[in-house]
Amino acid sequence: MQFAKFFLTEYLDTEHTPWSALVEDYVYPSDHFVVAHLPDGTQVEFSENTWPIQGRERGISQRKVIYLGYAREQTDVDWGTNIKQSKSILLALDRHAFKSPGTPLGVDSINRYNLVLQKTRMYCYQQEISVFQALSSAKHVQGIHQLCLALAKSNAAALKDLLPKISMIPFRYLGFKPATAQFKPASTSKNTKNDQTLVIPTAIYVELLLGYKKKIAGYLEHRGQLQDLAQLISWNHRPGETSSEAQGEAFNTAAARYNLTDYLETNNITDKKELLGHFGVINYCAAMLIYAFTGMRRSELYSLRLSAFRKDVKAGVVISRSLYGFTTKLHKRRKYVSWYSSADIEMPFAAASHVCKTILTCNEIIPDDQYVFISTAYFPFSNTLLDPATISSEEPVAGNYEPSRFQRRLSTPFINTEDMKELKNVDPLRIWDVSNDIRIGNAWPLSIHQLRRSTAVYAIRSGIVTLPALKLMLKHISIVMTKYYSGGSIHAPDILKAFSGNKDSMVALFQESERHVASWQYTNEVVMSEETLYGAHGAWAQIHGKKAVLKLSYAERFEETLKRVKKGQLSYRATPLGGCTSNSICTKRISVDLLGCDGCASAVVIKPKLLKLIALQNLTVDACDQGSMEHTAELQTQHELSSLATRLGIQA
Repeated sequence: MQFAKFFLTEYLDTEHTPWSALVEDYVYPSDHFVVAHLPDGTQVEFSENTWPIQGRERGISQRKVIYLGYAREQTDVDWGTNIKQSKSILLALDRHAFKSPGTPLGVDSINRYNLVLQKTRMYCYQQEISVFQALSSAKHVQGIHQLCLALAKSNAAALKDLLPKISMIPFRYLGFKPATAQFKPASTSKNTKNDQTLVIPTAIYVELLLGYKKKIAGYLEHRGQLQDLAQLISWNHRPGETSSEAQGEAFNTAAARYNLTDYLETNNITDKKELLGHFGVINYCAAMLIYAFTGMRRSELYSLRLSAFRKDVKAGVVISRSLYGFTTKLHKRRKYVSWYSSADIEMPFAAASHVCKTILTCNEIIPDDQYVFISTAYFPFSNTLLDPATISSEEPVAGNYEPSRFQRRLSTPFINTEDMKELKNVDPLRIWDVSNDIRIGNAWPLSIHQLRRSTAVYAIRSGIVTLPALKLMLKHISIVMTKYYSGGSIHAPDILKAFSGNKDSMVALFQESERHVASWQYTNEVVMSEETLYGAHGAWAQIHGKKAVLKLSYAERFEETLKRVKKGQLSYRATPLGGCTSNSICTKRISVDLLGCDGCASAVVIKPKLLKLIALQNLTVDACDQGSMEHTAELQTQHELSSLATRLGIQA
């Protein structure tokens, strides 16, 4: 059974854990064992049912607190034992089951197991047994699994991960021997291909984006009045002092005062609660557009601050637009990076920034460089008022701008026959008939990750981006993941045609990343190469190009190359033999003739690439049946590659 990496961590004392590695017998943790400290230094003890876990989250949107109980959990005589055993298991995981040396489980991982243990307790109350007894029995584990499948399938998957993980924890820390269970599959037939994130059909994708843009445009047109209205309501907010009728009258009067009557009516805003929800909708629309036009992950969006938007202007012309934030996927720590995009990110970011500044103004806080996508519960007239002192901290409360919360407030496209036909073309291996959500007539079941994958698929299909450029834009660790994301792109329609000829909105998004990849590849493969370069351009660069930048640092060489690429003075893309500096269409390169670069004035031939190509060609020849047409053709190519190496003086 597959599960996450496990590294057993042990201690000789009881400062960090209630159990010592020197003791063989298990004992329950003391109720007064300190499991955590609040930012102000207050101790949180084992007996408490809310555990803050500080310092492990890398983004402001990530969970920082574990709520151990669940709503309406019964508190009879069995409850004390079961909740204590659940907490003991979580504490053992937290202190002893590390992901790697020195790296404990993340907060989300611990909470994932916490949710499983909540379902375990539900089952235990029905069976009148303890948590330890339930998890020690294969029969009871099956019962817990079935309950998880009925209530939350994600908990069922977490249960499968939990059992092998805790089975590796010694008895002295766990207190029981976990059962080994063979889980029955879910009742719905499903193959692994169905696990890949859906690609949004073209018509639905475009309709969603246009809907978000329209909502953002309307808000920006009335942003000044909306800020004034929010300020007035904040200053006059007196909970419980006036009747709902009087509050409604005051709201309508204020709306008329700021010429917002028509706007509020169009957006179905009738009171301050609906106004609060509307600010959330604007942030949601802004977030979805930024996801679509940058390929960001959710955690990366929440890293954006008020100063994140950057525009490079030269001689009155906008050269590039980008958003500056951090990603944690590349190095498991915060790495600050830029997402280059098109003009389409300006209005969404401006709208979200204005909502953030409105929140700050209503709380009498001067806008500095706060995180943009904070919770609208910071508005003084929110029923769940948050402490405004945390807004400017490194850990403000982020808003939950998810489709499940906000898309219902907007128009969601319905799936039609053409959409289903397109879905089956893009993903022919998926078993579409078993899905209850994806049916003709249903509203599209939107998720954030769908925008990210759809961006990848449509980018590759449109032919204006290479996999390396897409890898850079999506901030992938490996190009293999980029290939996985863009799977099915060959069958997807060209999204650019769906924008009625206005291609700037999508083309610019990928072209900026393409320029950076081309500059990076040329700098590394040509300018900085320690290999002897061959081919016409390779030989020229060897003699002339390198001398000009010999005294420059790597960063300066890259910037110099990037400038030339942006000005159109240089083009570069990888080929099987090395690289090509031509920006014109080539009828031979890669897809038609491996030797198309031989003798070309734009070619760079790199020795390791040529040798690797010859080795691969040798394997291809060996795999063909001798005497067949394929064998003859591949043998000819093998001879031509070897002859090229000989002419260049390369020993193959």
